[in-house]
Amino acid sequence: MQIRHVEFYFAKNPPHFPAELGKSAVNFSLENMHKAKNFLGQEFDWILFDARQGIHLDALAIAAGSLRAGGVLIIWLAQEAQIDFDSRRWSGVEQGIVTPNFNLHFNRLVKKYFADNPTQFPPQFHFEHSLNPPAQRSCATSPTVEQANVLAQIQQSCAEILIITAKRGRGKSALAGFLAQQMAAQHSSKLWLTAPNKSAVQILQDFANHCVEFVAPDELILQIQQDKNAFAQDCLFIDEAAMLPLATLNQLISTFKRIVICTTIHSYEGTGRGFLLKFLVNLHRTFQHFELKTPLRWVQGDKLEQFIDELLWLECEDNLIQPPYDAKSAVQFRQVSQQDLLPRMSDFYGLLTLAHYRTSPVDLRRLLDAPNQQFWLAESSDALQAENSNALLGECG
Repeated sequence: MQIRHVEFYFAKNPPHFPAELGKSAVNFSLENMHKAKNFLGQEFDWILFDARQGIHLDALAIAAGSLRAGGVLIIWLAQEAQIDFDSRRWSGVEQGIVTPNFNLHFNRLVKKYFADNPTQFPPQFHFEHSLNPPAQRSCATSPTVEQANVLAQIQQSCAEILIITAKRGRGKSALAGFLAQQMAAQHSSKLWLTAPNKSAVQILQDFANHCVEFVAPDELILQIQQDKNAFAQDCLFIDEAAMLPLATLNQLISTFKRIVICTTIHSYEGTGRGFLLKFLVNLHRTFQHFELKTPLRWVQGDKLEQFIDELLWLECEDNLIQPPYDAKSAVQFRQVSQQDLLPRMSDFYGLLTLAHYRTSPVDLRRLLDAPNQQFWLAESSDALQAENSNALLGECG
């Protein structure tokens, strides 16, 4: 499998757009970044990410997750630090702010992962890049070894709820599609599919040979409320479940004979493992959890994935030290400045992510650079025990 390439572009004129790629090339611009979720479930060979006026971190993570093996992601940056207009979403400052802390974090990781890239720094240059014609995505006729192992375990499971999680690009939706195929062949029950965004289920439907039809969550809930017993013998697939509010998710699983829940963990949505903690705590039906770990859309150890993981601190909750709570242990409470918080950001954000499963890149950007915030830590001699971050624009954690 080919590696994915990242180029950093600083010229005033846009880079050459490879028109021969057609729909396999896409431009993320200021005008469409707020609709970036519509690109979920799609794959591209060439992506231009225009970050000259600000870095929309959610959209950057989606772009990275949409790039195929062998593809090229071009990140178009301004030559000098300036107001990040994306900050108007989260800073509480109408005209936007400069974001020195995030810029420092971003530039450090660029140097760490892409130091050999000749276009990393701003000297003027002209960039032309040609690609081979795009390889159209074809659905595999059989699952991978890892997917087959999970399918075999599911066949033996009596659990009412099957939970399939994975980082992006691991074949989670494809696995659900294969499972839907098997269920449809057995004619055991009618299959339903729902998700926060219809465009995000395309891969699942392709691998299921379109044997399962999409219904929007709100429409499905309305049908459940009208006649709950109508679904008692049916099976429901919920894709990207962690993007749904828990109240919505709980309504969806209130009926149906069997439910397959698929969700991405450690992703741009902030849907980390905290989602499972929040979801399972009040679950009163039998369940079994499966996780895919091997990347399929890019090579193991992919630099772009590692860059995004570290940029968004996606692994911080796994790396967080969580000593057993001892009510008799001494706990120190202290207020810290934003600058003091930066070296502790991994622990701070890790604890925040565990406590609030919908923590998002907006929260991260706010913590790093938004003004008018106050930060409090509760620490023992072993580790961070609790935290609080509040600001004039609202409480963050």
